[in-house]
Amino acid sequence: MKKQVDKYLSKLTAHGLIDCDDAARLYGLDDEIYTNQSIVSDEVASLFGLLNINSMIIARPEKMLWSIISHLIDDNPHLISPCDCESLTFIHDIPVVDSLDVH
Repeated sequence: MKKQVDKYLSKLTAHGLIDCDDAARLYGLDDEIYTNQSIVSDEVASLFGLLNINSMIIARPEKMLWSIISHLIDDNPHLISPCDCESLTFIHDIPVVDSLDVH
């Protein structure tokens, strides 16, 4: 699983999808939570316990993508809701959060 985390971090960087100045954090759940970081924070572990997820990316998108996301959240600052059928099938709603605090 650690190899998969590293593989997808490389893909995000190679395709210019994330801000390379930001320390992107990727997590994948198998028998435990694997990450490209030295430890898994308590906040991240809590999110995996509370949500029905098996992976998570915490990264600032590349500047142009960040601009698009900023416009998408103008109407609803806490949620990006895809409208086309493929996005609804595979992505669903995307929460936008200011903090990883679960409370």
